[in-house]
Amino acid sequence: MISLPLKKGRRPHNRTESSIALVKELSSCGVPQEVISQRLGISKVTLHKHYRAELDEGESNAGESVVKSLFAMATTGNVAAAIFWAKCRLGWKEARPDTPSEHEARLLKTMRELRVNAGDVEAILRVMSLPPEQRGAALAVQERAKQLKGGAE
Repeated sequence: MISLPLKKGRRPHNRTESSIALVKELSSCGVPQEVISQRLGISKVTLHKHYRAELDEGESNAGESVVKSLFAMATTGNVAAAIFWAKCRLGWKEARPDTPSEHEARLLKTMRELRVNAGDVEAILRVMSLPPEQRGAALAVQERAKQLKGGAE
């Protein structure tokens, strides 16, 4: 009698409708691939080999769901969501009031070099903190106030 050598290693994995549905469901909820592979009793390599499309689709769906939810919250008054969205998607940063921006620092250095008086420096910094569309009007009012003050003396 001839005996065939026994194959070593794990038995081959067969995809089933239930395993496909499970992979789609878990990956759509953001469950890590390591956990999905453990749940199916297979290695991550086997998971990738047999379920690559389902993993990609699930991860895409999970991200899309979170973004839609975040956007809905940000546009319906959830301030924290709006701030998070602005920082991540629009590149906004929180200003640190105790440290001047690069622009303010350069402006201060220039004014010191020109020996501008401290009151004018403070006024200019207040104007610079305004939105750009309001700066011109603020500068005009400030200039007019200086003219009136100078004429009264």
